[in-house]
Amino acid sequence: MKECPNCIVAVEDNYDVCWNCSYNFTSKKMEGFKTNDIDIKSDKPEPRKLDCLRCKSAMIFQEASSSQMNHLLSNRNSYDEYICPNCKKVEFFLSLSH
Repeated sequence: MKECPNCIVAVEDNYDVCWNCSYNFTSKKMEGFKTNDIDIKSDKPEPRKLDCLRCKSAMIFQEASSSQMNHLLSNRNSYDEYICPNCKKVEFFLSLSH
């Protein structure tokens, strides 16, 4: 074990960067914090913005699994479901992400 000169935390000898403060033992410089709060873009496309064909209200997106309608969509893992909150019309689309 070695001690980080920046934050005085014990770091295993096989690590080149302090896990606590990101001090680099090789370059003897701060690398900056690495964080889990990174905004990662999803590979899934954004849901469509659809208006109900009957009443023109904005429909609500809901991803659903094929187990709910397995007999209709037996070759798909998932599908997109849009529900009109006003007139309760439902539309199904094969998922854009699959």
